[in-house]
Amino acid sequence: MKNQGKWQALKLRQFAAPGLILLCVLAFYWIPLTSPNTTAYGDTIDVSYPLQKYFAQHALGKGLPFWTPYIYSGYPLLANPLNGAWYPLNWPFYITGVTPQTMEMELALHALLACLGMFFFLKRQVQHRTSAVLGAFAYGLSGFFAGHTSHLGVFCTAAWLPWIVLAYRRATESKPGLNLGLGGLAAGCMMAAGFPQTAITALVALLLYALSDVLTGRIRLLRAFGFVAVISVGAVGATAVQSLPASELASLSVSRPTAEYQKEALQPKHLLTLLWADSLGTLSHNDKDHPTDHYFYAGLLLLPLAIAGIAKGRARAAALLLLIPAVWYMSGPKAGLFYAGVLVPGVAGMGPPLLGWFIAAFALALAAAAGADWFTDRAARFRYAGVLLAAVVFADLFFCNSFGNPLAYLRMSYYRAYGYSERVAARLLAAPQLPLNRFDAPNAMPGAGPLMHPLDLRFETTYGYFVDEPRSYREYHDAARNNTHLLDGLNVSRFIDWRKRDIDVNPNVLPRIYFPPAVQDVTGVEESRRLLPAMRPAEASTVFTPHAPIQQDKRATAVVVTYDEQSYRVHYTADSPSLLKLSMAWYPGWTARVGGRETPVLRVDHAMMGVVVPAGERDVEFRFHSRWFVAGTVISIATALILLSMVIGHQVYGYLDRVLFRPTAYRRRRRTKTKVRRATV
Repeated sequence: MKNQGKWQALKLRQFAAPGLILLCVLAFYWIPLTSPNTTAYGDTIDVSYPLQKYFAQHALGKGLPFWTPYIYSGYPLLANPLNGAWYPLNWPFYITGVTPQTMEMELALHALLACLGMFFFLKRQVQHRTSAVLGAFAYGLSGFFAGHTSHLGVFCTAAWLPWIVLAYRRATESKPGLNLGLGGLAAGCMMAAGFPQTAITALVALLLYALSDVLTGRIRLLRAFGFVAVISVGAVGATAVQSLPASELASLSVSRPTAEYQKEALQPKHLLTLLWADSLGTLSHNDKDHPTDHYFYAGLLLLPLAIAGIAKGRARAAALLLLIPAVWYMSGPKAGLFYAGVLVPGVAGMGPPLLGWFIAAFALALAAAAGADWFTDRAARFRYAGVLLAAVVFADLFFCNSFGNPLAYLRMSYYRAYGYSERVAARLLAAPQLPLNRFDAPNAMPGAGPLMHPLDLRFETTYGYFVDEPRSYREYHDAARNNTHLLDGLNVSRFIDWRKRDIDVNPNVLPRIYFPPAVQDVTGVEESRRLLPAMRPAEASTVFTPHAPIQQDKRATAVVVTYDEQSYRVHYTADSPSLLKLSMAWYPGWTARVGGRETPVLRVDHAMMGVVVPAGERDVEFRFHSRWFVAGTVISIATALILLSMVIGHQVYGYLDRVLFRPTAYRRRRRTKTKVRRATV
């Protein structure tokens, strides 16, 4: 019994470090989690909160929101990966209800995920658990995560990096099928978290880490890259339900010129934040740049310990192979490596190069843990040297990256920061808006609640706040600034007049669905774009060729019978084949049925859509459904089943091998392990 008690105490020690990390992360996020006078801010509230709330309410009540009419005059909402709709860790919040407070819970959960993943990875790299705990704090509580609490998708995605590297490391040591299956599932969660650029950057980091193994002779080249390929392909396949629609959206959206990213590239002064948290005035509110992108502080001891770890060779290859390319990439287009990211569709266009700092943070945390290991060995006479190091690092990070850091959370309540202004917007903007009419503003309006307030208010507008905005619609809306007649065809009945600083009414608004008086054919996008500055939708509409013959009936009438967020049912009367225009942003996936027969949906007025209807009196039904959803779902389910079979199949095979095929050898090994355990105790 005495030996059994000692053995149980030894097993409890295995949970001491993870339990300590859990308590420390809770302490780190205690104020924003519990105080009513704090809230998340930035894109976490402006984008992620309205998206998650809208998705949860719609998915649980009406079904999946493939399309929403409330932003950009209609938008394929589910195609944008920022939704995080397929991210498993979001589902409990969707079911229980999304609130501003759950945003802080998601941040704390993923900080814990990052710290635990880093700890379990480092535990296999260093000798002392205290060194692994220190490295976990240096990554999961670092300045990158503190700075990006305002970017929930980036935060959640970066938290998964240690787990996929851990899965790769375990696969190289034993049970490759089991660990590659787990690695593919973890990488799939990372891809689904909502920020593809960060996820793809993490997979590149995994490749670099595998290369360090090859260079140090731990594993052969083909085997290492094969493991990385299995994890990467598993991630992409498991998230095909998200990545296929997202790829289509990215190909049709506005792309940012690569040269512009040089303004947001890494500068030497940004590295000063590694040495002193307030070196650029971040903590004292004097940083006039964009501090969320260039705040890197991870403790005063980080650099000395990292230098020691690299100098003593304990983490040299892996740390340098991760750190040097990351810094090179973040130096922007002028440094050259950034153009390699541009080759990946939808990656460079989703954020500045400084978003890659989490790779450098991972490398520095790895090196710092190795340096702490070296220091603990040198200070062997002092029993608690490692504990003291980890405690100093945590205390430093708690003050600089949480308690005293304005980037960590907003020091006012959600209602004061966003809620009150959203209530005012609901009363002044949304409530007076008539059905099947839109409100126009040049850009997403600050001071009306979160920037994606149209989703919260169920308020049809012409603007939004997304990275992936369809290119044709952006061109149309931009042209409307000089040619206000385009607003008529956009179904805008009220708009912001910035000169008067007031809301004005558009007396010439055209209905949501109508027959244009005349039709002009255009052969392509360039010709249609050239006509925008002089276009008058009330007089004539342009339509892309080819299409069915049109003899436009000026006296034709149409009325919307029923509609919802993703469909319209229209009753029309026309004496000849005519073009019926729907003032909804054109996008692939819209279908139309006239009298029960499918009819091609055409691009009208460059960015809107319509159909050619036959003469007579009939009903037309417009409906949107993602073209890639079914294929993506099939691929995702198939990939997930394969990955799960790799995990479960390994366990089943091991059980059958032990119990049925080699029971004698299994019992012999069990007796040997028991003897060794008792001798150890």
